[in-house]
Amino acid sequence: MDKTKDLLYQAVKFYEDNLAGRKFEIVAGKKNTTNIQTINFEIERFYHLLGLHKLKDIPLIQRPARKVYHEILKGKITYNNIACSEYLQEMEDRLIYHQELLNILNIKSLYYKSLHGEFKGIEADCFLCNEIIPQSLFGFLFSKNNSVPVTFFTRSERDSYIRNSIRWTVLSIREV
Repeated sequence: MDKTKDLLYQAVKFYEDNLAGRKFEIVAGKKNTTNIQTINFEIERFYHLLGLHKLKDIPLIQRPARKVYHEILKGKITYNNIACSEYLQEMEDRLIYHQELLNILNIKSLYYKSLHGEFKGIEADCFLCNEIIPQSLFGFLFSKNNSVPVTFFTRSERDSYIRNSIRWTVLSIREV
């Protein structure tokens, strides 16, 4: 099978070619106050961004993220390996819309909200989201401590993230 036609390979290859190792600085403002946030796209973060952590019933995926990343790029782990997961529907949108991760950087608003304790296991308090395709909203949470993306979400998950959050206007985004 041609690995370039594999949905999982396409997602990781896109991350490798467009996001891995890149840093973006976002300047947001609200009422004469500005905040600068840097987002680092580390290789290990692809695992959670694409929702592979949700595939609890696939032992091949339950290994160190960097190893899984390279095995997907080599064609040793494919979509066929994860297609039998009973949890596939919980993460498949992320594979389909993975290219939107780059488009999220064309956002207009940055949202801040303390998520500690509200969402079990999520240690982030800032997130970006953007309606990219009509009726579809995508975004990602990122940690304030090390400024790395924590998760990627689609409209179905979005409402619980932005409810009661503080919205800032994005003044600029640049690669650093």
